[in-house]
Amino acid sequence: MKLGLRLLSDAAVVYREKWGAIAVAFGAGVALVGFSLFFYNRLTEARGFEFFSSAFLVVFGGVGALLLVGLPRQARTWIAQDGVNIVVANGAGLVLAPYLGSRSRLIPWAGVAEIALTERLKIVGSDETAYCRCQLIVFLSPGQAPPARALERISDGVSHSGWKRPYLMVDYPKHLGRETQAALRRFAPADVSIKRYCSIVFDQKRGADTYVEA
Repeated sequence: MKLGLRLLSDAAVVYREKWGAIAVAFGAGVALVGFSLFFYNRLTEARGFEFFSSAFLVVFGGVGALLLVGLPRQARTWIAQDGVNIVVANGAGLVLAPYLGSRSRLIPWAGVAEIALTERLKIVGSDETAYCRCQLIVFLSPGQAPPARALERISDGVSHSGWKRPYLMVDYPKHLGRETQAALRRFAPADVSIKRYCSIVFDQKRGADTYVEA
């Protein structure tokens, strides 16, 4: 989905293009419902009714159905605000919604330790390595420590770097790193560092971070 940057008098906004977001949400809902119906029919034809497999597929399809049912209301919101806001920076702090459909989370500026915008991000985990482009990383201060329970950390999108620094991350518009940095700087307190990097590596295996500034 195409991303954009909007600078208002009282906020800086990074957003997803509304029509692309609506198309992706609709496609995901149809895919979930279609997947569950297809495999449910195949399963019952081949093995007959199986409670656990059938229940899983019903839940899977139900998620897709809920997505489609709620899409008209969500689409009206996205159209009204001319996009899907994923970062809103204002005088109070940052409002983040990392993923399409995720709940928004307000982080006061006092809870932001640092903001990093990196062109390339490599995350080395215990069993896999992930590569991302154009990531805006918000490192949280100790007062904004992530919830103790793993499910709450996942729902909030909180991860840890190799140095065990808790962070949230979202996409920022390609080729607009400098402009995004300047827009955030307008609202962030002076003691919140906002830097751009060519690359960052979070090596969770070795417990190390690597930063290469732009």
